[in-house]
Amino acid sequence: MGTFKSKQIFYNVSANTDQVARNFMQSMQQDGYDVGGGRQTDGSWNISIKKGNLFKVVLGLSTALNIRLTPIDPHVDVEVGIGVFGQQAIPSVLTLFVAWPFILPQIWGMVTQSKMDELVIGQLKESFERYSGTSVIVKIIK
Repeated sequence: MGTFKSKQIFYNVSANTDQVARNFMQSMQQDGYDVGGGRQTDGSWNISIKKGNLFKVVLGLSTALNIRLTPIDPHVDVEVGIGVFGQQAIPSVLTLFVAWPFILPQIWGMVTQSKMDELVIGQLKESFERYSGTSVIVKIIK
C-alpha cells in the first residue's frame, strides 16, 4: 500500500502537534468534511476525513483520506494515504484483501487529481507555522 501514501517530515515542531491536530480537525469539519480519529496512547494522531463523492462507498466500505501525525521529538512525521473511515475493521479487511488492487488505485487517482493530499499538507504546514511562530521546513519522503 506504499504507493497510495505520501510522507513528509516537519522539522522542529513536535511541541505543537496536539494543537495543530485539533485545529486541523476543527477546520476540516467547518469546511464540511466528516472527520474522525483522535490522539493515540503513543502520542500520535490518526485523523480520517471524507466528503461527498470524493470518497465513495465501495462494497460497503467507506473510504477516506487518512492522516497520521507522529511526533518524533523534535520533528513530526506526517503520512497521508487512503484508508477506511471509522471502525469497520473486519468487513474492510475482507473487502480490501479481495478488491484492493482495483479500489485503491482509483481512489488514489481521485485524491491526486483533486490535490486533496496537497491541501492537507498545506493546511498542516500553515498551522505548524502559526503555532511555532517560525517558518517550517518540510522534507518529502518517497
